[in-house]
Amino acid sequence: MYKTGALIDVALEYLGQTEVDALDERNLSDSDRMALNQFLRGVRVYYSTSPLVPAVTRTIRQVLGTSADRTMFRLRDGSSTTVGAYFTETTGKPVPFPRLVCIQVL
Repeated sequence: MYKTGALIDVALEYLGQTEVDALDERNLSDSDRMALNQFLRGVRVYYSTSPLVPAVTRTIRQVLGTSADRTMFRLRDGSSTTVGAYFTETTGKPVPFPRLVCIQVL
């Protein structure tokens, strides 16, 4: 299936929801997350963090069960940070929806 639009809107439509809070890590059930994962896995997304930064295309690997403020990853220097902290540090802006589940891309 191909559908244009914001990923949040596509995910909400798939789940039959209208409120963005449905994708909050505290509200999204494991069964809905797994169904969303199956639906979105392999979908290519096109995004940019700023109008000044060229957009890139990535492929969704999975929908995580944690939000940007709780999803940790290791930096090249060996230290760890959250997705939210890294986004803020690199863009100078906070994550727009810090409590929504994250997607992992390739």
